[in-house]
Amino acid sequence: MNNLLMRVRKIPFKRILGIEHYDAEVKRYIENQNLQLGAPLSILTLIASAVMLIRQAMVKYSPLELSFYVIFFLGSVLMAMTFLFSRNRSKVQPFKNTTLIVYVYLFSFLICQAHISVAEYLQGRGALAFTTMVVLGFMLFNLRPVTVMSVSALTFLVIGIKITRYGYTTSKPQEYMVAWVVISVVTMVRYFYTMEAATHAVDNRRTAEKLQSISRTDALTGLNNRYALREDFDQMVGQRLEVMICDIDNFKKVNDTYGHDMGDEVLKRFGALAQTHFKDTVVYRYGGDEFMLISKQKETDFHREVRDFMARFHHMTFEEGPKEPSCSCGYVFGYAESADDLRSMFSQADELLYQAKQTGKHNMKCHAYDFTLKDTNGKGQRLF
Repeated sequence: MNNLLMRVRKIPFKRILGIEHYDAEVKRYIENQNLQLGAPLSILTLIASAVMLIRQAMVKYSPLELSFYVIFFLGSVLMAMTFLFSRNRSKVQPFKNTTLIVYVYLFSFLICQAHISVAEYLQGRGALAFTTMVVLGFMLFNLRPVTVMSVSALTFLVIGIKITRYGYTTSKPQEYMVAWVVISVVTMVRYFYTMEAATHAVDNRRTAEKLQSISRTDALTGLNNRYALREDFDQMVGQRLEVMICDIDNFKKVNDTYGHDMGDEVLKRFGALAQTHFKDTVVYRYGGDEFMLISKQKETDFHREVRDFMARFHHMTFEEGPKEPSCSCGYVFGYAESADDLRSMFSQADELLYQAKQTGKHNMKCHAYDFTLKDTNGKGQRLF
């Protein structure tokens, strides 16, 4: 008995009934599915409701009956327009009120079918023809079972009460109960497995994005790494850029004198300063104490920021660490018309860094990109 109770307690009733909270991404996943399911159905019902509306207006005009078809027609139009508008939006961000529109559409569907069901009964054809339509309507969409169960029960109750007013009914109460049970069970099973699939899909995508982010990020500094530079390479071609390579002066001496922990601290603070100081600039840690900056700023603005950056780093203090640390930089500016141009800019920036260090520490060298020095032997690919 205890084992049975334990198993019962483990049943995810909240998820089965659809009253469990789901995050926004899972909800968007379901909304996208509902849009895809509702689009073809809304087109069909739009045509059918338009035909019925015209027929009702021309053959048997009755304001009350006409209103049922008008509601159904407007609901179909709303659903179809929502799908069309959503096609121009991102697939991960569907129309804001998609779920509400689905409910409005089903509500107009139920009102019209309830009216048809009663009309069918009055003509001696029975009322359960409505059951087929309501099952079709509810089963196509991924809706919370508790809502579907409540609405379908209320709908069957209203139909039953309405047709009993006309006297003897050919439909037995048990038939409505069976139909309601079928709708409830199918809805709960489908919703449960759909939400499971949606949750797993979102979790897998998040995991993939996290792994992608990790693969692009340097573990020590949190900056973009060499792999990220490879991935971003093609996006830089065809743009005017400043390409700068810089490193920390006498960094080996910092490690040897103060230890590798202090060396790591210097690298982290250097990277953090570069990332926050430069505007419209991507910072990469290429390896060791070498950093690459790709900027889209104007050359004069970038030059000023490089000078300010070098001064701020020089005045940075480290307890029990290096005094007045410094860095050297080399950069080129110009238009990277092709991938070869960009590789050549990397090479020229690297050469300028070498010249800066040769002429003294805490120095910077820069010039415009010289396309006549474009690599022909692949030297510019050294950074990759």
